[in-house]
Amino acid sequence: MMDQRLESAVRRLCRDGAALAADGERAMALESYLEAWQLLPEPKDAPIAADVRAGIRGLVRGTAALERAAAVILREDAPRDLARA
Repeated sequence: MMDQRLESAVRRLCRDGAALAADGERAMALESYLEAWQLLPEPKDAPIAADVRAGIRGLVRGTAALERAAAVILREDAPRDLARA
């Protein structure tokens, strides 16, 4: 079980990311979601991890290079060498 303070911080970063994305501040929104992702303890399987993943995916959808980078960050099936991807 994740510490309540940590979960609150992750939720706040996700809310910030969503608000920034809604304002068209995609780069700042992505920073917020990535910070939330980094806060999640290993293994990143807490229910809130799905919210963070969804926020990141929503921001990078449609941009192939960013989609591949996000897949690597989120440890999903993707090329491990982005220079060749």
